[in-house]
Amino acid sequence: MGQMTNTDIISEALELAGNSGLTARAQVWLNTWLQRVYTHWAWPFLRNHYGPFDIAVGAQSLAFGNGAQTTDRIHSVNRALLTDPVSGVVSTELKLSGSSKVPAPDMFTSVSASNLGRPHTLHVVPVAATPGQWTLYFSPRPSQATRLVLVAQYTPEFLDVDDTPLYLNDETMIQAVYAQALRHQQDERWQAEDAVLRRMIAADRTVHGGGADEIGPGLDTTRFAQRGGTAPRNWLDD
Repeated sequence: MGQMTNTDIISEALELAGNSGLTARAQVWLNTWLQRVYTHWAWPFLRNHYGPFDIAVGAQSLAFGNGAQTTDRIHSVNRALLTDPVSGVVSTELKLSGSSKVPAPDMFTSVSASNLGRPHTLHVVPVAATPGQWTLYFSPRPSQATRLVLVAQYTPEFLDVDDTPLYLNDETMIQAVYAQALRHQQDERWQAEDAVLRRMIAADRTVHGGGADEIGPGLDTTRFAQRGGTAPRNWLDD
């Protein structure tokens, strides 16, 4: 993990950019960039084990994430295991079935109260009103008490001023703020430095368990608009 604080990263980046007066903006830039990086890759360092959670006979679902079972904001559920409530031995690994929409009450016919058995599938559905929280539907509902263990990727909270960011490489974070500071100042070097940033992210993914087949996110032009430029403006430039 990186060792530098948020304050030190920003200070170093703005010194490189030649404008130390952008500290408040840079705090927002770094936070926004980190949130995008966290959710654009299956980072091993953001995966946790959760549970075991007791699941009663006939249970339809379990709420999970952002205040339900854990305070962590859950980005994705990666594995789901049923264990014996006495021995703790894994009995079944559930197939994961995802949906990007909140289900209608009758969406999962196999989750009806009359359909009991050994669950084989976990339907993972986001809670629209609570980002980072999911409803996990058992299919079929369990015919005997069991326990559920989850492996999931979470999204860290936004940084306060003196926090140490949860990321692998201080130099990559410095580069992200530096490239955005150049873009904000309409410095023609920003595109070259953004290309450097993308290569650094790809290297981080390769070294730390990912791969280089998906290069972003560098500077997102729909979010990071150039001050006075032709790219779409946004709240970062107000």
